[in-house]
Amino acid sequence: MQESAPHKVAKAMQVMLDKIEVLSTLPKIGKTVPNDALPNLRQLTIKWGKYGYVTLYSYDEVQDVIIMQTIRHVKELEPEFLRNAHD
Repeated sequence: MQESAPHKVAKAMQVMLDKIEVLSTLPKIGKTVPNDALPNLRQLTIKWGKYGYVTLYSYDEVQDVIIMQTIRHVKELEPEFLRNAHD
């Protein structure tokens, strides 16, 4: 995408960063994702264009820390650790 439309990439990145920044004040805004390996896993959907992006993150309430696990386009395959969780 960057080679064909750098201005769109910059805008998409800004939209993602703005949405992720919301986690600093509302860390539980994402829906919970059942996963044995990452028990505090959450999913935040970021609307962009026709499809958007999915952010997977963990929130540690005790330490008040957010750990970004992955950011992917909605049409990309789920990460391996999630596909195994559904089996």
